[in-house]
Amino acid sequence: MFNSTRQMAFGVIVVILVVFTGVLRAQGVTSEDSMTSWLKTVSSSPSNVLFLIADDLRPKLGCYGENNMVTPNIDHLASKSVLFKRAYSQQALCGPSRTSFLTGRRPDTTRVLDLHAYWRDVAGDFTTLPQFFKNHGYVTQGVGKIFHPGTSSGGHNEFPESWSKRVHLGEEQPPLPNVGPQNNPACDPVNVTRTGFLQDSDIASFAIEWLGNYSANHRHQPFFLAVGFHKPHLPFRYPAEFESLYPMSNIHLAEHRTRPENLTELAWSDFEEIRNYHDVSSLSLIGPDHLIPDDFQLGENGEWCKHTNFDIALKIPYMLHVPGVTSPLDTSGQSFRHINALAGERFNGQIPYSTNELVEAVDLFPTITELAGLEKPQTCPENSQNIEVCTEGTSLVPLLRHVIEPSTNENVKWKDAVYSQYPRENKKVMGYTMKTDKYRLHGVGGIRQGQLHAQLESRPGVRTLRPRHGPLRVPQRSGGGAAQDHRAAAVTETEGRLETHAAAVPKVPAGPYCWLAVLVTLWQN
Repeated sequence: MFNSTRQMAFGVIVVILVVFTGVLRAQGVTSEDSMTSWLKTVSSSPSNVLFLIADDLRPKLGCYGENNMVTPNIDHLASKSVLFKRAYSQQALCGPSRTSFLTGRRPDTTRVLDLHAYWRDVAGDFTTLPQFFKNHGYVTQGVGKIFHPGTSSGGHNEFPESWSKRVHLGEEQPPLPNVGPQNNPACDPVNVTRTGFLQDSDIASFAIEWLGNYSANHRHQPFFLAVGFHKPHLPFRYPAEFESLYPMSNIHLAEHRTRPENLTELAWSDFEEIRNYHDVSSLSLIGPDHLIPDDFQLGENGEWCKHTNFDIALKIPYMLHVPGVTSPLDTSGQSFRHINALAGERFNGQIPYSTNELVEAVDLFPTITELAGLEKPQTCPENSQNIEVCTEGTSLVPLLRHVIEPSTNENVKWKDAVYSQYPRENKKVMGYTMKTDKYRLHGVGGIRQGQLHAQLESRPGVRTLRPRHGPLRVPQRSGGGAAQDHRAAAVTETEGRLETHAAAVPKVPAGPYCWLAVLVTLWQN
């Protein structure tokens, strides 16, 4: 299964694949048992957890209906999971997004809005997901990129707070000769059979070896193993042999390649990240309209990379595999035989369990803990600075059961909106976006006084939103979208809800805010 990472497509901020392994012993339930019975069983028989993450992978996968993508091993995993078709991260940036789903709190609460802030320093001593399992007797091991490395994880990758042993970061042989994107290309196919191995291959090998050793020697203590792959994050450094699966004749430009009309600059990113690589910088790009040959944008709406509130920058692959629940319990050890795509093998099965309900990455913390039979964290109050364990997400267990056994819970009501955000202007302006069943609405709030860094020492109160100034603008998207009169009606329906969300959570900067002239975009799905 791990070898499937070599077939990953370029793509969004974080893919979250959560796999429960070795959940039940011989006395475990079968696939016909209800979710309630299963949860009662695992509460007395601790579950092992395998938590898979890939950086910047958007749902361009076969299991999401992308037939031109060769991803048979992920598709196979999806066939034994519940697949969430509309899942979103809380911010399209590594540090804030990972901190959010690993603490179960939104970026406004963690105060992590960039790649440098560490929540334990700027917000509170919040318990993380692996730390929660560690505190409940699990051995916790991180492999690869789980937390964003550096200062945003305390400079030590959260060891020993979250991990029983130091994180294995992964090695690459030979290592890149130069440090920094200006010395490396953005696109760099590697002949691994001649030069050695890539970092993600080492991460996969270490995880496989760790699982084998642990299974043989530590059967009586449950584990939480998190495996974080670096790719397809920039630079696009991958085994050259996989290019044969994607001939240029099968690769097409994005359908909507122009910037939406009347889009405020506050909602735009000039994709500086990819511009820094020497093969891109050599093109002498002048501005956003000079496009290089989309959670990760690949030219959609004239954007590249991920640093926006556009839907394509926030949407993530998301699946939950629970043996004995999402698929029959298999003790043969052959549940996930590796499918060799290079040898022409493909996965031709079906995806029996999927849902179009709206879910968020922040929902992971309460979901995984409940599925593992541990005590589910309480919902965070308005000010949770001094509360170590709580969540701003919602456990997906009721939804999981509804998908698997719809007749048992036909009236399940799920989220009618999900929320994400991205700061601008050195974090003096916060862009919020709300995704409903039919629409995505963007709004930008600007601080009226003070600056962010001056306010980090004290916990701010609820942000007060003032009436929006200036005319309401609802830009059109080139090549599609709802009619203007429908847009106006949708604005009336949704704008108040977005403002209510922005006002209802504790904010990083203190002081009153106002909306800046700006419903930046409203698109019908």
